[in-house]
Amino acid sequence: MFAFIRRRLFLIRYHSAARPVTKWTRAMEAALVGSLALALPAALLMDRLVSRPVESLQLQGRLMAGEGGLVEAMILDPRVADLRWREGAPLGTFSIDLGSRAHGWPRITSWRHLPPTISIDLFSEPPRQGSLRVAEGEHERIIQAITAAVEGDQPRETLARFRRAEATAEWRPWSMITGALLLWVMIYFAAALLIQLLRFATFYVQERQRARAADFISRGLCPACGYDTRGTEFHARCPECGELVW
Repeated sequence: MFAFIRRRLFLIRYHSAARPVTKWTRAMEAALVGSLALALPAALLMDRLVSRPVESLQLQGRLMAGEGGLVEAMILDPRVADLRWREGAPLGTFSIDLGSRAHGWPRITSWRHLPPTISIDLFSEPPRQGSLRVAEGEHERIIQAITAAVEGDQPRETLARFRRAEATAEWRPWSMITGALLLWVMIYFAAALLIQLLRFATFYVQERQRARAADFISRGLCPACGYDTRGTEFHARCPECGELVW
């Protein structure tokens, strides 16, 4: 098998046309290797810098005062347009945000599952926002009522996200590899485009210099400094700057 591959590679090299080696071809080869070396670090950097919220689930609810000074919470059904308050004095409303963030570009390379946050809007107090895990003092009963309401009638997946105590990371190795390959292609394309632009600019400047030198020589002037050599004794070099004229 290896002998067959070596034979095929030898035939490819033997029948291929010789490619001239210049500084530009060396620069393209260096860009190919350099972009490959930068692809994985770039994917890791994108995972840390680029993130966007996804899979955000928000629960809306109401707070009411029950019998014996108890606080009752009710999760609203988003499919019902209008819900009247149950029996009991209304205390306020609340919302729970169960969200995750996707990290990475151009592929999603990891997920950050965030702990739930709660926003409480009591009619008698300014709105409050914070983590479910740091509730204390007079709002402890409200948090307990909200927790009981969520755990009473929510699906298992929602409960798992609600009970999350801290942010967790979920890596996607295959997406990391494919993302690094895509970044490799992008980096190499950008480097190759820059090299070709520099090559064109260099070629343009050199052609302008050749045209200027040819014009000066045709008029009997030094191609470097423009000194008029028509009235001087014939010499291969310019008497002003020493540039080779002929």
